[in-house]
Amino acid sequence: MKVVNVAEFKNRLSEYLAAVQNGEELEIRKRNVPLARVVPIPARHRNRTVLGSGRGSVIVKESLTDPLIPLDDWDMLGEKPSCRLLDLLARLPPLPDELPDVDDTLEPLDDVEG
Repeated sequence: MKVVNVAEFKNRLSEYLAAVQNGEELEIRKRNVPLARVVPIPARHRNRTVLGSGRGSVIVKESLTDPLIPLDDWDMLGEKPSCRLLDLLARLPPLPDELPDVDDTLEPLDDVEG
């Protein structure tokens, strides 16, 4: 473990951080009294999730945008929900019968940590 004083650490910060990145530990001292220790953070494991691995694992039985209770039952709550969203959704063109395959449209993200 290297021992450095505060002034030297401040003046050569980039060099010392590079050493820490390479696995070295530093002890920072002020007037020869230990003040702090700089240690490398353990390497994180890369995300091994495969895009599209959950395809077909969920079944949607009803509309995800419709209210959960009938609109007539909202009277008991004292107000009716805004139906603007439902009106807008009704105007959208229908989805194509067959959507493109996820594997054909997306690039793998092997180099992204997360």
